[in-house]
Amino acid sequence: MLQPTSSNGAVVLDQPGTPLVRLQSTPKKAAAVLFDEQYEVLKHLGNGSYSQVKQVTHRSQGGTFAAKLVEKQVLSKTDRVALSQEVLILSRMDHPNVMRLHEVLEDESKCIMIIECLDGGDLFDRVTQKGKLADAEAQGVMAALVEAVFYCHSHCILHRDIKPENILMSSAGIKLCDFGFAKQLNSVHERATDSCGTPGYAAPEVLNGRSYGFEVDVFSLGVVL
Repeated sequence: MLQPTSSNGAVVLDQPGTPLVRLQSTPKKAAAVLFDEQYEVLKHLGNGSYSQVKQVTHRSQGGTFAAKLVEKQVLSKTDRVALSQEVLILSRMDHPNVMRLHEVLEDESKCIMIIECLDGGDLFDRVTQKGKLADAEAQGVMAALVEAVFYCHSHCILHRDIKPENILMSSAGIKLCDFGFAKQLNSVHERATDSCGTPGYAAPEVLNGRSYGFEVDVFSLGVVL
């Protein structure tokens, strides 16, 4: 993790239940300007609907990261809430099988998430290019995913979009990523009702907006298997 520093607008928190990473709100300097000052872009990795992903290195501390640059102006109110929820959830996560968020630079127009850069692609591409996994490898992938999901559930977090595209494979291990549909519950007894997820992997009650809990992530794990 990047070493916390007292830069402009930085908030550094490490108590349990609070963000473990540096969240920078940038009222005096644009997030894009801070990003250019602190990071050097190595190459472009891809585009999302409202974002770009670039491989970067920190100019003073080194290391290779992925930077997800989100244009907030084009997001709907619902999408902005989901983005804020994703940032908050990831900032509190600390598990070897969950993608690590290192830093966030944010202002009114942009949200720039600095995340770990992984070298192995996702499970969907792996299966598409090389066919099904050998039994031993599949067991290892599922064991890592069960650990990641158990960690999320123990912190009252529903992922709600477990699928091969959101499972990253690398020399650092198996990583669950993309918490864009994740939801923080107030207790293990709370139920969700909002509809989201990916058809084909999401449990029927998630797609239909019926009451559901942690069991829907277990359903998605079963589909992946």
